[in-house]
Amino acid sequence: MISSGIYSGAVDPRAPGRAGEKTRPARSRFRFGTRSWAARRLWLSAARIRALSAAGPAARARCRAGKVVCPTCRGQGVVAESESIKIRIPEGTEDGARIRVPGKGVAGEAGGAQGDLYVTVRVQPHPYFERIGDDIHGIVPITIKEAYAGAEIDVPTIRGMRRAKIPPGTQGRQKFRLRGQGVKNPRTGQLGDHIYTVRIMVPKRVTPAGLDAATLLESLYDEPVRKDLPKGL
Repeated sequence: MISSGIYSGAVDPRAPGRAGEKTRPARSRFRFGTRSWAARRLWLSAARIRALSAAGPAARARCRAGKVVCPTCRGQGVVAESESIKIRIPEGTEDGARIRVPGKGVAGEAGGAQGDLYVTVRVQPHPYFERIGDDIHGIVPITIKEAYAGAEIDVPTIRGMRRAKIPPGTQGRQKFRLRGQGVKNPRTGQLGDHIYTVRIMVPKRVTPAGLDAATLLESLYDEPVRKDLPKGL
C-alpha cells in the first residue's frame, strides 16, 4: 500500500504500474474522525469564505485571485445594506445643520470600526413664520383706529398666542419685539425673540361716512407726509 498525506488505500486498478515504476494511489473517502474528506473539503471551503467575508476590504485581492469567491460580498470584501433608524432632532435645529449618528456609517478598512452617519437637515418653510437666526418674524395686520389710538392685540408666535400692546400713533411697517418667544439656540440654550411687523389695513369699501372720517384724519397731520422724499437723482 502506498499512502499520501490526503489519501490512502489500494493501487488504482485503472492505471496499472510497470515494473520499477511508482504507481498513483486511488483517492478514497479518507475520514477525519467522523467527517469524510469530501465533507471536510466542503467545510474548509465554507470556513474560508466566512473568513474572507469577515476580513473586509483587505481580503478583496484574495477573493478575486483565489478560486473561492465569497457569495455574500462577491469578492468586494464589503456588503451594502440599508437600515431605517430614528434620530433625535434637537430643539432649534436650523436648515442645513448636520447631525452625527455614531456607528451607522461605512464599514472600516481591514475590519476596523464602522464609521458615522451624518444627516443634513432640511427645514420646510412655514407659510407665516420666518426664521432669521434665532428670531422669528411675522406680520400682524391692524386697523386704522388701532394704529391711531393704540390697542392691545393677539400676536401668534411659535409658542402660542401672546397678548401685546401697540402704542398710539403706530406707523405702518413698524416693528415690535416679544422677548424670549423665538427659537432656542441648540448650542447656548438661549431663546431668541419674536419680532412682528404691523401692517395698517385700509378699508376697501368707500362710503360717504368713510370719506368724512378720512378727511377728518387728514386734518390731523401736522406736516406733509411726503416732505422728505427726494426730488430726483
